Amino acid sequence: MDQPIPFKGGLSLYPVLVKDYYTFYSSFGCLTLDKTVKNKLNDKGEVVKDKFGKIEKVPDIKGISMSNLEYLISKMEEDSEEGRIITNQVMQLFELVFKIKQGVFCPKCEKVITYEDLFKQVDETVKKYMEKMPEDLDEEDKSKALYLIRIKAIQEATFCKECQEKMRDVVSIKDNGSFKVLCIKNVEITPSDFDEIRAIIPRQNILDYNDDKYIDPDLKEELELKKKLQNKDYTSPTLEKQMVCVCTGTSYTIEELKEITMRKLSYLLRVVDRKLSYQIQMTAAMSGFVQMKEDPTHWIFGDQSYNIAKELTDAGEFTKRFERVT
Repeated sequence: MDQPIPFKGGLSLYPVLVKDYYTFYSSFGCLTLDKTVKNKLNDKGEVVKDKFGKIEKVPDIKGISMSNLEYLISKMEEDSEEGRIITNQVMQLFELVFKIKQGVFCPKCEKVITYEDLFKQVDETVKKYMEKMPEDLDEEDKSKALYLIRIKAIQEATFCKECQEKMRDVVSIKDNGSFKVLCIKNVEITPSDFDEIRAIIPRQNILDYNDDKYIDPDLKEELELKKKLQNKDYTSPTLEKQMVCVCTGTSYTIEELKEITMRKLSYLLRVVDRKLSYQIQMTAAMSGFVQMKEDPTHWIFGDQSYNIAKELTDAGEFTKRFERVT
């Protein structure tokens, strides 16, 4: 699982490293947008919250009919804070998993100029033209001239001198007429491609990920509450704590752990915990002073993963149980 997965048009999906843990989770939300609901608004267009401060949701009829990609693009194109946040999440996530640099590129030769270098070029060009500006211009004329100079500088910086081609954003939205797609350089991401991305990225980076199947929001909330009650003393360890625990149980150093994948860190932490627990239980059982109800689960061969399917009952099973009762 630590190897890149070939995707499309020469692109590959790379596993995220521990050092990029926070960047990944801060941008991961763009893949898990719920297109079936939207924020409830009052007559003034303000978001409605319940008495506990939680944003109320209502069914999104328009979103339900869209593909996941169409819905994502519609959110990215919104002129709102949420739209800008989602756009930034997409940019960050694609930069991590596709190993691309954000900036502009030439569609012909695929030369890339990062935004940082682009802004430097623009500033240098503006400075060069400003030096030639007449000194007797008033402030209003200077302001107009500076505006025109900056536009010209941007046009020059986004024009490939080798190919004489207009450069465009590395990650962009392309309108194909009847529908829109995301583009990574010259590679078009179609709705089916995006669904594949949504399926691969979580499983490539999050151990035991199983959260992409539709579950009624109310049921999901109840299951999460049940899980919290069953594990009321459990607190999710911070990244620092996870790394320290793995270092304690293995020969890894903190710096070495930063360079492994997120998924491997989670797996190492689980193995370290299971091994220690197994050794303690076996020592207690062999001492003769402790009576075990069942043999300890082996730290290598045991399976302790959480499966939400165990919490659900399909229609056939429900009918059988109902018939037994009646």
